[in-house]
Amino acid sequence: MSNSHDEVVKKMSFQTQAIHGGVEADPATGAIEPSIYMANSFALPYDPSSMNWSA
Repeated sequence: MSNSHDEVVKKMSFQTQAIHGGVEADPATGAIEPSIYMANSFALPYDPSSMNWSA
């Protein structure tokens, strides 16, 4: 027996609905939360040796 999303939400307490409100799976991947990418990039001056790397 499968419940529709609305039926499941009606059974949740107010607090649970508040925490999970608006959360939907990504239609392309099925992911509930987006991935965390541990990467960054910076625009450096032409000569990085002039940078104060300890600041």
